[in-house]
Amino acid sequence: GSHMVKVQVKQLQGMSLTRKVHPSTTVWELKGEIEKEWCIPRYQQRLALQDNPSNLPALRDGDSLAAHGLFYDIVLLLLCTEPQEMEVLVKDSNKTTVYTVRPTDTVKQLKQQIYACQHVPVEQQRLTYETKELENHHTLEHYHVQPRSTIYLLLRLRGG
Repeated sequence: GSHMVKVQVKQLQGMSLTRKVHPSTTVWELKGEIEKEWCIPRYQQRLALQDNPSNLPALRDGDSLAAHGLFYDIVLLLLCTEPQEMEVLVKDSNKTTVYTVRPTDTVKQLKQQIYACQHVPVEQQRLTYETKELENHHTLEHYHVQPRSTIYLLLRLRGG
């Protein structure tokens, strides 16, 4: 058997949870466990090593624990932040445009930004991400849209 790491995650208020995970587990997957346990959206979680949380940059979502050299039992501090702004790429048949959004923005808010920039009426825009069509009333985090990921813009033609 390959070796597991015991990870204890603490909140500033003193609550903690412990999980045994494989070193190949990503920070994003660990945040998923925290979200299940404490209902804090992954986007609002910042994890830092408890030893010096102030100087340490937060652990990056895409990295595994092993990538951070964490092969032993560790204590992580969970800091909650406001959802951060992120850039997404919106690609249509001609070009790719960068938009700045928050995970908590709705799909409709993104469509309104696209309208402001590209003058395509909101009701003619169809947006897809990882093969799913995005519905106006849902937020971007509902679809797990990642920073710097690509959303495809298709146009609905009138009368169709």
